[in-house]
Formats: sequence, structure tokens, C-alpha cells
Amino acid sequence: MAVITAQPLGKVVLDTGPLYSALTLVFARRNPSSRNAILSKNKLLDYLRDPKAEKNFLLLFNNLRTVLTTSHVIGELKGRQKLKDPYAQEFWRCAIRVLRTKSVDERLVRLLDLPRESLDALVPIIGPTDAGLIELAKKEQCVLLTDDGRGLARFSKAANVKFQLVEDLVHW
Repeated sequence: MAVITAQPLGKVVLDTGPLYSALTLVFARRNPSSRNAILSKNKLLDYLRDPKAEKNFLLLFNNLRTVLTTSHVIGELKGRQKLKDPYAQEFWRCAIRVLRTKSVDERLVRLLDLPRESLDALVPIIGPTDAGLIELAKKEQCVLLTDDGRGLARFSKAANVKFQLVEDLVHW
């Protein structure tokens, strides 16, 4: 298991799940009186319900030096966010501040610009968002951080793209 240190981590491509979890946890921490309401609506993966894992996860996120993602991932965040007003508007204001503070580099990976092998082999099975993440990590020669062990991680491995399951990084 990896040990998370106070040293910044290198360049990573971030999948929807970990980015959504980070934005939700930061928002919940900034609104302690509404934390339970926020977390009951914006469901997190089970492993993040442990306070130590939550702390380690936020430490991991804060120590990511260069964060890349795709426009498709940013678009998927809206579908995951289940808060109603007034929380919904505040969630997005907070999310934009976090993305700006982290200098998240949102890249457009156009479907028709994917290599032919990705269009033929990956897109029909895992979709354009995940195929784009794999392509971005391959192009940037960096690690893809994901929560999707059965899908994205498996196809990343098959494409010779380095990946890391976030759950493995926060339980130490």
C-alpha cells in the first residue's frame, strides 16, 4: 500500500469519482452545520465514510501538484450532485473555487480525435469519458486516479496506462 506524504504528488489525470468526492468533502467541511445533509444527498463511496480515510483522501487531493481532467468529467459532475437549493448553488460556487485554487487543467478530448483503436475497442464498451481519460493519461504519461476498479482501471491496464485506485491510497 502507498504511503501518503506531505510532499506534493506529480501530475495525475483525475476521474469523475475522485474529483466529485473531493469537491463534496471540501464543501461539507466548509459547511459543518450542514455536513450530514450534504453527505446524505451527495453520496460518497463506502471507503470514504471512515474519518481516517476521509482525512487521508483530502490530504492526497491537496498534495496533487498537477491535476488534469477532461471536459467530459466536468460535465458528469452535475449528474452526481443531488443537492437542492440553497446547497446546490453554494456547492457549485465552492467547486469552482476549489478547481480554480487547484489550477485543475480541464482538457477537451474530442471523441473523433481519439485513436482508431480507442474508437473501435474502448468507446463502445466504456464510453467516451473513460476512453478520453485513458487517452489523456497516455498522452501526458501520467497516472490515472480512479475509483472504478472493474472498468476504467482494467481498461487502463490493458492500454498500458498507469492507474491507481484511490481507495488503495487512502487506507494506510
